[in-house]
Amino acid sequence: RLSGRTAALIAAVLFCLIYQGYGPWNTAQREGFGLLFVLAGFWMYLTAERRPPVLTASAIGLGMGVAVVIKPTLLAMALFYAPLMALIGCAGAMRVAAAAAAGLLVPAAALVGGYWAAGGLRDLYEACIAYQAVYTARLRGSEPLLTYWAQKFGRLGWNAIALPVVYAPFLVTGRARRERLMVWLAMVGSVYAVFVQGTFAGYHYLPGLAMGSILVGSLVSIVSDKLMGDGSLALGGRRVPTGRVVAYGFLAVAAVFYMRNAPVGDLVSLHVLGPPRAGEFRNGTVFDFTESYDLAAYLREHTSPDEPVQVWGYESLVYYLADRPAASRFQMTHPLVMRVPGEDLTPMQQRWRAEFVGDMDLRRPAYVAVVRQDHWWWAPDERSSEELLDDFPEWKSRIGRDYSLETTIGRFLVYRRSAN
Repeated sequence: RLSGRTAALIAAVLFCLIYQGYGPWNTAQREGFGLLFVLAGFWMYLTAERRPPVLTASAIGLGMGVAVVIKPTLLAMALFYAPLMALIGCAGAMRVAAAAAAGLLVPAAALVGGYWAAGGLRDLYEACIAYQAVYTARLRGSEPLLTYWAQKFGRLGWNAIALPVVYAPFLVTGRARRERLMVWLAMVGSVYAVFVQGTFAGYHYLPGLAMGSILVGSLVSIVSDKLMGDGSLALGGRRVPTGRVVAYGFLAVAAVFYMRNAPVGDLVSLHVLGPPRAGEFRNGTVFDFTESYDLAAYLREHTSPDEPVQVWGYESLVYYLADRPAASRFQMTHPLVMRVPGEDLTPMQQRWRAEFVGDMDLRRPAYVAVVRQDHWWWAPDERSSEELLDDFPEWKSRIGRDYSLETTIGRFLVYRRSAN
């Protein structure tokens, strides 16, 4: 719809190549899941002639609303629809806009209503809003706001900035200019979302990579059409449009680049279905999938399915792999130790700590696994989870009183609860 079938081929294949090239740490993240609903809304717009305008608008709003519930920063991609504001004076436009706004609010309203019905509205507020002040202060530090913004801007990926700049001149020529402007604005919104979050994790760029793939496909198609016209080449006894040949060549180069480190052999041999090898996927000192897998296997072997366990660290994956419940809703160390630099824990966090200790006394986890040497950036003075036990003496004393060290698995110290 935007730039032809060749552009669509490049966009679809290029995004798949880039996505898999991001590896296990950055794929299967919320940005990737939310993106599906954002793009579903754009598809609804492109096929609006198939249904009444109010239904299309409601579906677009609903898709964006689901995406925002999955990851709130995806709201920045609502810039997709900014060009449609020019139509606001047309007959029925306000009704259509109201339908889109209603769809946008439905998922959030359902979420808030569900927590209210379960008596968890305060928990939702504290976890998703009140605690963010502590997180943001830890992220920003003591820098003046403008200095902090300048530092964040300097950390943005250069290609995330360069592509919208390079593509901007192409917005004024060719077909489907409004739709291409919509994608361009969504790309800009996705970059803004990365900037706002400020930690610049690779997966934060996933929505922009999708929009960027569409823009690259459009760009290659437009340029090849201008340079080569409507010519064709003879390949395998048939005539293939020159633009399509350019696309195949472009994707072949991209495949070599993005798959140069891909574990193709592991996929073909079906190794991916079995246990991981030692060190197969490790992120510095903070994560090792094999260690989490081995700890989970140990916990499955030594506990029954209804016995809770507790990991003191940033390792919620262990609960999932072990198929064992956490003893507390505080599955990780993060909210119980992070603080504004130079300040003490907030009263809310002190209350959380008391709740956590109460959970340990009530549910008595069969095993406690303490992570050594993880040194996350968010931890006070970047101390390891093991070292942060000194910051939480009530919890450390219970481990010393009720547990004994049974084994060590990688970075994990595995403590078993005493019989008494």
